[in-house]
Amino acid sequence: MRKLLLILLTLSAFYSCSKKNDVNGTNPTANTPQADTLITYKFSGDGISGFLPNAYLIATDSTGNVLSEVKTKIGTSIYKLYTPKPYPNARLNVYEVDVPTDPSAGVIILGYLQIKKGSTYDASGSSATSSNYPLNIHFKNASAFDNLSLSTDLRANSISNITDTIYYKSFDYSDKSKVWVQIQKNNKTLYNFFDITKGIHDFTIDLNQCIKVPQVKNLTAPGGIFSMTVYAKADKNSAQEYDFGQIYSLYNTLSYRYPTESFEQYSTRTSYQLNDRQYSFVNVGSTIPSQVDTYNASFKNTGSSLADYKTAIAGPYDYYLANFIGKTINNNIAIYLYSPSAANYTNYKLPDFSKYIDKSVLDPTQIVFQTFGLYQVNGFNESKLPYKIQNSSHDVNIKAVEGK
Repeated sequence: MRKLLLILLTLSAFYSCSKKNDVNGTNPTANTPQADTLITYKFSGDGISGFLPNAYLIATDSTGNVLSEVKTKIGTSIYKLYTPKPYPNARLNVYEVDVPTDPSAGVIILGYLQIKKGSTYDASGSSATSSNYPLNIHFKNASAFDNLSLSTDLRANSISNITDTIYYKSFDYSDKSKVWVQIQKNNKTLYNFFDITKGIHDFTIDLNQCIKVPQVKNLTAPGGIFSMTVYAKADKNSAQEYDFGQIYSLYNTLSYRYPTESFEQYSTRTSYQLNDRQYSFVNVGSTIPSQVDTYNASFKNTGSSLADYKTAIAGPYDYYLANFIGKTINNNIAIYLYSPSAANYTNYKLPDFSKYIDKSVLDPTQIVFQTFGLYQVNGFNESKLPYKIQNSSHDVNIKAVEGK
């Protein structure tokens, strides 16, 4: 089953089609002489306010002084934060502060610390994909099985009980998609690809036609709680991909089965646990790797809250992500702080956000440390936000280590 994205990744991908309305920061305008562009935000659809009605984009210096700010507006997708005079520093902090109208939903702060001046946050999304939604899938000869996996190039799911075939209603597929089905039964795994005609909304699959024997990759990881997922593209330049399912092992070995047909690009995602750390990888190429990757970056944490948390980092990385959450229901808040390695910056103290958020929510002693991660991304450009993360990016090689 495709994993649900983390809330973090949801924040980076709400948006689906771009508009061209601009809003500038509150101090200068776009035509102010000697104005300095601090950052440009590009959203899509109705912009960030399509998720939370009350959202603020704020730029500060390293000491927390607000340089520019803007409140998002429905129907606006492009925001530029400026200073009226040239900003003398090469780096700054930027924050997206989402304040829900329903207090029980919690405040979300997404921050990028000491990024380069002039960076762009682009969540405008790609061009629309051809859709044949809804696709209602029916099965013939569907006797009991151990696992049934199905994927089009737009959606995937796996079930282990015949009564769960209801989850194959309201699927979707592009005009060029086939339907991949793999069934595990009586210690045998068989699969097939089924042709589907553009525009069809009801499709019956005869499971007796799953007659092909898949290839197998037998892999060993350095640690346990080992998992692996493979995505495949017929056209590497396309956004569409098949999902051949996720396999878990409590130990450090697993066998992954996948189609014998060749694809132009594979994206292989693996993860394992070692010494209280979660290691995750994305490998993109024309083949599926025969070995599990390693990552020699590490970190050591001290402190337990936003008031006293510190990190010592060793080894190569492109950016880090520190996550904090409110300790009680009275300070319902989630904070995600990114920073590029080039900045060499580990000051997690927030600016004074009491203008936007109730002070009771912002008590740093009541905002506890949750997780920390180091990430290495092939071709990383620190000026292009949001930063890619292994749970949602299948188009680039990524190494990650995460933990407490």
